[in-house]
Amino acid sequence: MVIDGRKAEIVDKGNQYTTYRDFAQKYGYPEAAAESDWNDKRTSLRNGVIVTLLVSGPHQRSCEGTLWIIEAANGERHIIGEKGLKILADEKITVLADEKLGGVQREYREIKRDAKVGEFVKMYDYIHGNAGDILKVRKVEYGIAQFEGKRDGHGSRQYMEGRRNGGHVYLVLEPTDIVRINGERFRMVERKASVGERVIVTENRTYFRAGESFVVEKTEFAREAVGILNGDNVLRKYYRVLESLEAVTEPVALTLSELTRKFNEQFTQINGLTETVANLARRLAEAETQLKVAREDIVLIEEGVSEDLTMVSGPSRDEIVERTKGDVASLQARMSSHAKNEEGNYMFRHRVTTVKFHVNRKKRVVTALVYGHGNGTVLEKGIAKCAPDDCFNVHIGKAIALRRALGLEIPEEYVTAPQPTEPHVGDIVCGSSPNEQAPYSQDKRFTLIGRRTDGSFRYAESRTDWIYIRQIGLIIDDSRDTDVIRSEVAA
Repeated sequence: MVIDGRKAEIVDKGNQYTTYRDFAQKYGYPEAAAESDWNDKRTSLRNGVIVTLLVSGPHQRSCEGTLWIIEAANGERHIIGEKGLKILADEKITVLADEKLGGVQREYREIKRDAKVGEFVKMYDYIHGNAGDILKVRKVEYGIAQFEGKRDGHGSRQYMEGRRNGGHVYLVLEPTDIVRINGERFRMVERKASVGERVIVTENRTYFRAGESFVVEKTEFAREAVGILNGDNVLRKYYRVLESLEAVTEPVALTLSELTRKFNEQFTQINGLTETVANLARRLAEAETQLKVAREDIVLIEEGVSEDLTMVSGPSRDEIVERTKGDVASLQARMSSHAKNEEGNYMFRHRVTTVKFHVNRKKRVVTALVYGHGNGTVLEKGIAKCAPDDCFNVHIGKAIALRRALGLEIPEEYVTAPQPTEPHVGDIVCGSSPNEQAPYSQDKRFTLIGRRTDGSFRYAESRTDWIYIRQIGLIIDDSRDTDVIRSEVAA
């Protein structure tokens, strides 16, 4: 079940519906309503309390408006009318890798309060560092927080009059119960899981490591636990149920040490920028002189020179696409084998599985669904979404999505593959004209299915027409796997 996940403040608890059982049953939360007021054992709602929005729907009497099922901080669910809530504006969120969850990405709220020892903070106006630095508090004395990696004297108070960001030198990063796994957001809920639900393990246990997630296949054990068909299980106090929120474009989460390393790298680059700019004019003049000489002297006479230059510049896009095809085939073979894998998540290391790919060309998304062998249970899911300015390629998308589903590292060349520069038969392109009314406008798509000797292409959208190179704009899909593609060159 997909939930809303936003926060809201109770502003009028009198709008609560304590016994509206039909509504609670209809929207999947029967515990949100009591049988009667006198046997309602839940803690009463109070004005000013912050709650989480789960789902909403209309009251059976339209004049009553929209009702919300909400969850309080103690996990209890309630029903309340929209007039009793004030939905809060989106909070500022920072995403970091939670080391306690094995590096799983976790969302942190930015809170205006004094930090405590062990907490992370995000700096906004820090004279001993940079805005955006993520630091961990190692001690607090007289209201001044001291940070790991910084000597005493380089600490700071949370609020200082006259500073930027409204005087808030730093904001505390307070962990939420929301994590991001394979491009999706989930809320971690402390309750008993049912078969078919996904859970995340919170501590290293006998069968699972902290941060690993799996779909529950079995709940009948000697002790209160959940697990999979082969008997591997985890006790209730060591897992949380993952309730789906919505898909996101997954950012790269960094550990604190990685953040520090990247900051140092960027600082070094910026520090040398001044010297680089100052020397540009001199170096440009020297380069122009050398270029004149080079144009007269350079003659490539040895065989293999062009191949050597290609190797220096890195693999071409076509080479990377072929590698991804082989990679997917290899991973599928390892998934179907009973041999134990030493890398990846639990399902890849210990289970025999299969994968089905779903391609949404309109949204430029590839999804990999990993199933248990011989059953229809989805055990893992990986999503690859093409950046708006990149050319979509289904083979690269499959490799990225499958590796995410299996918990494997994604090769850098998969996400940094060079963009195509020349159209080929099988590509999907757009027109070059900015005029929407033009026959070859940038808003129109053309699937190239044949090529003449003059360089023009026949396209599937009009079998009798041809489009020339000058009329082609961007190449938006070079997967070359559609049924309409014809490889022959037109006469």
